[in-house]
Amino acid sequence: MVSIVVVDKNRSLEDVVVELRRQNYGIFRAGGHGAAMQHIYNQIPSAILIDEDVKTGVKICRDVRAHGELTPIRIFYFIRNEERIDQTLGVNHWYIKGSYTQSEVVHKIKQFP
Repeated sequence: MVSIVVVDKNRSLEDVVVELRRQNYGIFRAGGHGAAMQHIYNQIPSAILIDEDVKTGVKICRDVRAHGELTPIRIFYFIRNEERIDQTLGVNHWYIKGSYTQSEVVHKIKQFP
């Protein structure tokens, strides 16, 4: 089973989570940096979904990038404000800008092994 960590304090990615679960993805929900990183270190998921409302989202991205064994993890950072896109977060990081449907996100996740 493919494991995905979802970091969204306000459950703004709920529609995406429902669709991923429906398609048999394993989901771990984390409210912030500490819980997310503990799970990431212990389970090494296939992907991380981070909502821009998570204040420590960029820190999660940088911490993952700083640990070589975690580099293959794909990170999808959901943003609504394009001004935040100027932060360089490294390889295997994708920004999903503006509005999106759960099927678009699931399709993007499935594009990468």
